[in-house]
Amino acid sequence: MNHNYRAIGEITGISGHNPAFVVYDLLNRSSSHSFTEIDSLACQLANSLVYAGLKRQDRIVIMLNDPLPFLVTFMGVCKAGGIAVPIHVRAGLAKENVFIEQTRHIIEDCSPFCIIHSGTLELAPSLKSFTYGELITNNKKESPTEGMDLRDRIALLQYTSGSTGNPKGVIITHGNLLANMRMIAEGLHAEKGDSSLSWLPLNHDMGLIGGLLAPISQKLDTHLMPTESFIARPLRWLQNLSEKKISYSAGPNFAFSLIMKIVERQTSPLENLDLQHVKALVCGAERCDDQTALAFTNYFSRFGLRSAAITPAYGLAECTLVVSMKNFRGPFKILSFDNLHFAERGIIELSSNGASAQKIVSVGRPVPGVEIQIRDENKNLLGPGFCGEILVKGPANTTGYWNNIKPSGLFDQEWLKTGDLGFIWEDELYIAGRIKELIINRGRNFHPFDIEKSITAVAGVQEGRCVALSDNNQESGTEDLIVLIESQLHHTQDSDQARALIAQVEANIITNFDITAGDIVLVPRNTIAKTTSGKIRRARCLENYRNFKTGKINHDS
Repeated sequence: MNHNYRAIGEITGISGHNPAFVVYDLLNRSSSHSFTEIDSLACQLANSLVYAGLKRQDRIVIMLNDPLPFLVTFMGVCKAGGIAVPIHVRAGLAKENVFIEQTRHIIEDCSPFCIIHSGTLELAPSLKSFTYGELITNNKKESPTEGMDLRDRIALLQYTSGSTGNPKGVIITHGNLLANMRMIAEGLHAEKGDSSLSWLPLNHDMGLIGGLLAPISQKLDTHLMPTESFIARPLRWLQNLSEKKISYSAGPNFAFSLIMKIVERQTSPLENLDLQHVKALVCGAERCDDQTALAFTNYFSRFGLRSAAITPAYGLAECTLVVSMKNFRGPFKILSFDNLHFAERGIIELSSNGASAQKIVSVGRPVPGVEIQIRDENKNLLGPGFCGEILVKGPANTTGYWNNIKPSGLFDQEWLKTGDLGFIWEDELYIAGRIKELIINRGRNFHPFDIEKSITAVAGVQEGRCVALSDNNQESGTEDLIVLIESQLHHTQDSDQARALIAQVEANIITNFDITAGDIVLVPRNTIAKTTSGKIRRARCLENYRNFKTGKINHDS
């Protein structure tokens, strides 16, 4: 479905079919709203902002959890010609100190005209602020930017999750958003009558663009659950997919893993699910695990889920959202290769047997309009099977970061350097890891995710509760592998039980990677720092490790 939009504020406008915007509360009760209603409210909010003194390209921080006020506010900011800055609203999903630190950094960085919130704002009392309700107070139904072509204007500052440092405001124009939303629709073959459901946080690009704006731009019935609802009752996601006959949804790998852990623990099987209408469940934001994807597909096939439904994808905020995606019709592909050969030479050698065999899931081909290259550290173009940095070219690429418009190192002419490592095999992209997170030991490259995945096979090591890091060893002249494991045994490091756990982890790493860890430490819960979106903050984890070893973090905490 092609729509010739010239600004994001136009996507809730009506041309024939008037789809529904359906929101759910924490008790899973739903209410439906027309796009006509949303567009009218957004125009009211836009005019209120202009009356309050908003100038074109002023920043407006949006701190709202409720999907309806969030959508109206986002659309209203765009219609007013402002720049939306969505910020995570703490609701028990993140540590308070992380939330405060990152929020203050973002507010200081973007210097907003005002903050729009739900009525409880304490972080920036000196800033101009409005509640959502205060801005829906006029009867003006015309957009202040009606008829304007805003494709070159900034629509959004998408602040990165801060997994490798302080969050940076990625500049996203109206044109970037419109291009990427079109790519998503074409990649998923969205059709009239399709529908979508999302529970992802609206301050995150996957929730905002993939779960909210993209389906709205294609005039799909768009359903939104609170993130807290999924966290409290993950199976509610599947129940809503079934009851509402949803076509598309998405989640990170941990969501699919969590669902499988729940169904495996249940004493009675699930009943009354109908997933035959689901065309695609996009798996993104983190690497898609082959075992999780296969287990999920196999288990839910009994409820009509198609083998092609699981759709691994790759993207990043600097490319607005999506870069590549699995083919809509075929099942996802898994490549098995020799991990030791890969670590030593950086080239794929197929292998399905042996302890060093490693499996990785394809994230498909570039979406329409996007090109991908793989290059080595000397900028040389690499061929199929060779691992190097992923570079992307396309109309959804950012021009840079707020207050650092075009930082050195982000671009090579028109190509955006992602900082991610990957390779092409049979025309499909495979993600190996992050350059900054690579563990280089005696000339061999190891990816933290692979080690973390491997050691979760050891009893007592949980997914998401372990991290592999590198720490420079001046004596040996190389990097040491450091492994942190959150465990209740952390306060008895010298007990037989703790030593046995460490020995099993060490044996797993030696067997699968032929590397000896410099240190394996059992640490208290919450030592492994994460962003508000759940990504591991490896630099902070290394700092925590050093503090733990020197006693700055209490071993008995």
